[in-house]
Amino acid sequence: MADDDDALEIDQWDNTVGDDDELDTLWGNLTTAAGPGKSAEIEQRLGTHLAGLGARWRRIAEGLILAAPEASLQPPDPAKDWRVTLHRHFIRDRPLPVNEAAAALIAFQTTGRSPNWHGMAAQTSLRLLISYVRDMRAAVVAMEASGPSGADAATLYALSSELFDFSMVLPPEDGDAFRDDPAIAGMMADILRAITDAVLRGKAGRATDAEKARALVEVTIRQLGLASDVIH
Repeated sequence: MADDDDALEIDQWDNTVGDDDELDTLWGNLTTAAGPGKSAEIEQRLGTHLAGLGARWRRIAEGLILAAPEASLQPPDPAKDWRVTLHRHFIRDRPLPVNEAAAALIAFQTTGRSPNWHGMAAQTSLRLLISYVRDMRAAVVAMEASGPSGADAATLYALSSELFDFSMVLPPEDGDAFRDDPAIAGMMADILRAITDAVLRGKAGRATDAEKARALVEVTIRQLGLASDVIH
């Protein structure tokens, strides 16, 4: 597994969050704008800077703040892939409150580490998919206690919605790789079965978040071209 973009001609997600040199520039501009000082001062300056960015670049800048701790790990840890954090924030498409962004930035700066926005390029899509399925499994387990209409079901529905959005922007070569990997079909079949079983045990109606999540996962499986292997 490559740990550096030099092993690849292009970053497979350039069209979504920009290439790594652009991330370097965005991070540099962000930290310069935030500057040193008291927390309230940093928060004010950071808020002004973020407000001046377009919606797309603001989402990316927020994602960099969240991903910086992972991007600064030496050696890089595939289990803590900064690209997964960045892309999931981008796909989630919900603004990060400025006070939370400032607190995260200040906490990172106290470590004295520097992020490497050129590492962990290989298999980003696979890591993203695995991270979504992992969190969805956790939500299904939690839903056993809270029911098909509770907060955990809402989390499951939100995750399934993000997973669908991910499938819509998946690079074609990664889609081909997924379809050629029986383990991917097995993983998607397992999560669909787990959600379906949870819905049936909870006697959920069609309007519940759990049932909507199940339907979205099935649509995602079709979008990924895995329906013939998963849905029978």
